[in-house]
Amino acid sequence: MDLPAELAQGVRDAAGAWRFVRLFAADYATHIVPGQGYDDVELGKGEARLGVTLPASVRAAYALLSRRPDLTRCKMTC
Repeated sequence: MDLPAELAQGVRDAAGAWRFVRLFAADYATHIVPGQGYDDVELGKGEARLGVTLPASVRAAYALLSRRPDLTRCKMTC
């Protein structure tokens, strides 16, 4: 993957950003496949528990890859 070129494309709009996330995941770890994120029911329960509606982009991120600790956890020590 040509990281600078893909990133430049990825910051243009939401579709480009999600394309970049998928390409990055495939290059860094493995492809993102269906079922690796929370479904609408799980997201709705989380929103109800928190008493908020998640922003669309946050909801999309949880729906896409929330069950991918290789892409979501922090490996750094703080």
